[in-house]
Amino acid sequence: MFFKPRDYKSMSDADWKWCRQVTRENCLSMVVDAIDQKKSQCLRFLVNSKPAENLKRAHFVALAEKAMRAGHLDMLGYVVSNSNFSMFMVSTTGMSPVFHAAAQTKNDEGWNYLVQHNQRFPDRSRQSLEMIADIAAEEGYIAGLHSLTGIYVTSKIAGTALQKGSFDTFRAFMQDLAGEGMANKALLDELLVSAVTQGKAEAVNFLVKSGANIHFREGAVLATALVEGHTDIAQLLVDQGFRLDLYGRTVLQEMVAKNARVEAISFLEGVLEGSPFRTAPVLPMPRGRAAAEPEGKYVLAAADTLAETQQMPTGGTLTILFNFATRQQMIIAPSAPATVIPFADIDADVLGKICKRMEGIGGDTCGFTPACTKASIDRSKTGFFPKGCA
Repeated sequence: MFFKPRDYKSMSDADWKWCRQVTRENCLSMVVDAIDQKKSQCLRFLVNSKPAENLKRAHFVALAEKAMRAGHLDMLGYVVSNSNFSMFMVSTTGMSPVFHAAAQTKNDEGWNYLVQHNQRFPDRSRQSLEMIADIAAEEGYIAGLHSLTGIYVTSKIAGTALQKGSFDTFRAFMQDLAGEGMANKALLDELLVSAVTQGKAEAVNFLVKSGANIHFREGAVLATALVEGHTDIAQLLVDQGFRLDLYGRTVLQEMVAKNARVEAISFLEGVLEGSPFRTAPVLPMPRGRAAAEPEGKYVLAAADTLAETQQMPTGGTLTILFNFATRQQMIIAPSAPATVIPFADIDADVLGKICKRMEGIGGDTCGFTPACTKASIDRSKTGFFPKGCA
């Protein structure tokens, strides 16, 4: 005869008689019935019984999810505290259904219980916290995100809210952070770069109006928008007051370095006064080759940049830029990747003529003086040297 254990004295005789019927074969179904019938003492006895050792991980997860959705926190505690369950408590894929259930039902108490229980495993808590933050963001569970601020890096949570959540979720989380969020300019700047990279225009507009620096890292924000192909966001940044007069050249250099798309160069035509960049990707040209002396119409693309635009026989426009600030030539033509040639690889005679043209239309050569360049010295094989390079 089975005697009722002291810990279960509050269980009715009928429930005790029912619990004694548990076997390995019927244990799972009896546990489910206990949850459905809100028999918490029966559930506690069953999940800790010998037959329960036969239950698999998926069974415990399903039971925990069921208890969470039903709002039975005492039963959730009995399942989660079971030694068999705790073995995989930190499994990212294993635990996600239970956290999803808490987020979807907005069960703050149940969510916080799971988060606190997760902290019992510090060796793997970071992996779990990333998973938990992802779930809260995906489900739009603002309270769930805020529950992590004391144990997880705030910038990581904000970044997750931006990437995984809706704009409303991200905005609500940031506004609720108060001093930690909207007043943290460094955080706003980093999030702005992320929002631009991800092409999230609403978040970009929100962050700029909240105080993020659109000139962060010398115009890297605009360059990122153009390189990623988000011309709508680039226009938004310009509309919000991006100083192209101060950072336009930096942005252009960044675009060239990252092989920006045609649309990126074309966009600049509309916002840079006097820009020669019309329909313009860039013509490939072997590095080290001496540039041919350009002939055609010259204009100032910027105070320190001379530009020549030519019509190509096959159609389209060829643009050659001589940037005296960076000491580089850039070739721009249809249907080709960007090419940048250092002045050191260009013939000194060509550079001398370019300097004269630059000065003749009021440009700034930034103190550059043509010298015996590498390309000129290579002419030693022919016995010909430009003037001054004998």
